[in-house]
Order: sequence, then structure tokens, then C-alpha cells
Amino acid sequence: MVFISRFDIFEKNRNIYHARTVLTDEGLGYEPVNNGISEVYVNTAVKDDTTLSELMECFEKEKVDNAKFPNLTKEVKYYKENKKGVNRMCQIVEDYAKEKADFQKALDIVEDIENLMETSGMTEKQACKALKRTLKAYKDAKKLLSANEMLV
Repeated sequence: MVFISRFDIFEKNRNIYHARTVLTDEGLGYEPVNNGISEVYVNTAVKDDTTLSELMECFEKEKVDNAKFPNLTKEVKYYKENKKGVNRMCQIVEDYAKEKADFQKALDIVEDIENLMETSGMTEKQACKALKRTLKAYKDAKKLLSANEMLV
């Protein structure tokens, strides 16, 4: 997993950090967990003379024209200057916005119904009726959240 930020998250004046998961339970020390997950943290805040730093600077610019990164230069120009690329990027952003809106709506439905059930002792069916939601809408919302559990 790669995290990119505009600030130096660990404040060690580096533009890249590699992290791994370890067990920290008492008596185990710091035993590595080999779960196949790697975390890399990269930032644009630390400016040094590395190629990575130069690449990260490209991500902060509106226009990219860097001979060191011809593929990035080509792709940025396509999505910002070519009519087909601009249209494709607009579609990507619209799809993302719809997905986020659908996710938030589902989250609101599930939270509202489950909060009412918890505070009132109502059943799912009663809480749905009280909130003017169908039981199907509630179950569909739970299904959408379950399918996207990484976003919760």
C-alpha cells in the first residue's frame, strides 16, 4: 500500500519511509508479521536531490514536462490537453463522485437504522418503518458497505 502526502508524516526529514507490521504483545518483542502487506509512505514536502523528490514535485505541478519522466509527461498531457483525455478524466471523476455519494448514502441509512434499533430496542423492520426506509433498502445498504469495507 502506498500513501502519498504533502507533509512529512513521520517528521524525520525523509521523502520515503517503508513500514512493516509487527507483533507488539508483551513477551513477543517486535516480531514481524509476514502478511504480505507492505506500506510505503512518500511525501512531497522533503526536497532533496533524489529522483524520487523530483518525481514527487511533478505531482504538485499543474503541467508536467520532465524528460526524466516521459511516461508521466505523456499521460498528464493526455488527460489535461487532449479532448479525449479530458473527457475520460471527467468521466472518471464523475464515477468516483457517484460511488462516494452512494457509499455515504448507504452509510447514513445503516447508521440511522442501527442507532434507532440500539437506542429504542426496535427490530430492523420497525426501525426501517419509523425512518420511512424499506427493509430491502437497509439490506442493500449493508451489502454495499460490506462490499466496500475498506472504505468504512
